[in-house]
Amino acid sequence: MQEDVMEWGSSAPAKLPLTLPRATPFVLAGLGAVAFFASLINPWRSFGYTGTQTPDGEIAFERADYALTLGVGTAYVVAASALTVLLAFALYGSVRQRRTATAAGGFLGTMTVLLLASIALSDGKNSVYYEVNPDIKLVVTVHSGLYTAFAAIVFLVAATVAVQVSQGRGRAEAEDIEEAGEHRALDLSVTPAP
Repeated sequence: MQEDVMEWGSSAPAKLPLTLPRATPFVLAGLGAVAFFASLINPWRSFGYTGTQTPDGEIAFERADYALTLGVGTAYVVAASALTVLLAFALYGSVRQRRTATAAGGFLGTMTVLLLASIALSDGKNSVYYEVNPDIKLVVTVHSGLYTAFAAIVFLVAATVAVQVSQGRGRAEAEDIEEAGEHRALDLSVTPAP
């Protein structure tokens, strides 16, 4: 007896070509938290006077700036906190929330890195010029706090993106189908009546 098979609904979702261990987002988030803490306790930059009147042209006076003493540093703390919230949505939110959180995290992370880069590019530059004595200069020096701030943002964004390519996506795939109002392909066998 010949049977006609009719299928409807979407096909099973294709597997991602790249998968990461389930713990990857949590490991990256942990590294981001460590880097964030290090960026707060280490100086970002310092200002020092140098010139021919100082011994061997070395910096005679130095003043350090930390994250929370800078306007840019405050913006960085707010951005890192926002990335942490977006990571939570990427991990435990609905399908739409995960996708939105990943896109927003990537955009916010990019803007924050560019903001930090504007400070890093000032390394070694003369900040102030004195007309009375042009030999004296106020030079900017970048320190480890700024570099760990870069690392914190990169780790947090990477953790958000890693959620999309980590293993254990069974629940996510089921939610994808349920939220989209679709069903897995079903087989229907039609047998003519005798």
